[in-house]
Amino acid sequence: MKGSPGFIGERLRQAREARGLTAISLSELLGISRQAISLYETGNVTPQPDILFQIADKLHLPISFFLTEIQKTNDKPVFFRSLSAAAKLDRGRGNVKLDWLMSLILPYLRLMVSFPEVNIPPNVFQDITTISQRKIEEVAANTRKYWGLGKGPISNIVLLLENNGVIIVRSNLSSPALDAFSTWNMVDNTPYIILGSDKGSPTRSRFDAAHELGHLILHRNIEKSKLNNTHFFKLIEQQANYFASAFLVPPEALADDYTVPTLDALLLLKERWRVSVGMLIMTIANLGFVNEEHEKRLWINYNRRGWKKSEPREDKIPMENPVLLERACRLIIKENVKTAQNILNEIPLAEADIEELMNLEDGFLKPSQPVLSLRYVHPTSPDDYKDALDEVENILHNPGG
Repeated sequence: MKGSPGFIGERLRQAREARGLTAISLSELLGISRQAISLYETGNVTPQPDILFQIADKLHLPISFFLTEIQKTNDKPVFFRSLSAAAKLDRGRGNVKLDWLMSLILPYLRLMVSFPEVNIPPNVFQDITTISQRKIEEVAANTRKYWGLGKGPISNIVLLLENNGVIIVRSNLSSPALDAFSTWNMVDNTPYIILGSDKGSPTRSRFDAAHELGHLILHRNIEKSKLNNTHFFKLIEQQANYFASAFLVPPEALADDYTVPTLDALLLLKERWRVSVGMLIMTIANLGFVNEEHEKRLWINYNRRGWKKSEPREDKIPMENPVLLERACRLIIKENVKTAQNILNEIPLAEADIEELMNLEDGFLKPSQPVLSLRYVHPTSPDDYKDALDEVENILHNPGG
């Protein structure tokens, strides 16, 4: 049996996880055995060309994706909000998107575009279990000083991070457990953040970005294995949360703005600082501006007003969207370095995946003519299927033809 020369089993696993499928669900989708999927993914067997074509069809990826070698991208931990078994499939999808961003999108764009230098304050901690809240406040204040931000509200934290070399993508994570996640890629020494696009709250998104910045600064040197410890994991999440609060609203600045401990007064501060009332309640409680009993009453009234589900005045605060990758793509097209068709042909991902990972609107790269043979074309008739399958056979067995 000839199989498919050059087929990379790990790519099938990536494609399956990117589409949120288990091995069993993919086998059912393709009408083949679970064992066959396992053999393909481990590389012990390669699928026949007709099966490979079906795989590309069902997973909406070009044939070229499954023939592209895997590049080592990162050995640092990815900071997710939840390590629960229920979120395992969501983390798998997130990890694949991150890998595609680091190994397929950024290297491609960097051949043509210079990105801002990474300019993140250095990590000074060797043992994070000894970091106090006061120390985190100092780190947040020093980060503001490092970037010359002063003590006032930050107008756009996403743009701030992009200007300092952080690569940010906004993606539909489709999971309540994945508001955002981040990592340092030690291959290119670049920090990456993926923010959820499906939450719809500008203040929540700003907090997410600041939370991930906390991980990038405080937890840069953590070993992956330590995240498996529940106590340790909860600690670093608490630290990132506290950093985000102190970075977005410096305690001394909040003390100057703070008037009375009512929800309506905090709502006014929300618009000024562009943070949620919920965050402000936690902050004033942590700083001792209210006692435990008063904090409890604030939360009771907060829930009674329905603000836990949706706070008011979110429409007064703009959603901060990353622009760096989008502008890079538009630039290379505008300057005739590449056409949209070139980009589709040269990055072995689906059009929708490329657009999402470059923060482009849907359809921006839509081809105006039939794409080249290495890219998947959805068959609409038996003749179309035969023609496409002939193309797959030609690619696999006559790569130089």
